Amino acid sequence: MTQKSTEGLVVPGKLWSDADLTALLKIHPRTPAQWRYLGKFKKELPYIKIGKTVRYTDEVVAKFLQSHMSMIVAKD
Repeated sequence: MTQKSTEGLVVPGKLWSDADLTALLKIHPRTPAQWRYLGKFKKELPYIKIGKTVRYTDEVVAKFLQSHMSMIVAKD
């Protein structure tokens, strides 16, 4: 039996599912699939796909939120 080295392997933190993303963003459950189909946010929201399973890394979700955040400044 041959052992495979895991040296240099980068294991991401939480992997977000479409359901996790839709709950966080409060969007329709089919919206992430539609974004992928249309190529919307292709560079901003890259995903990992293994078979039919789609996941987003913590880093990708955080960057996506940061890039789409609007600052509302209250006037005194």
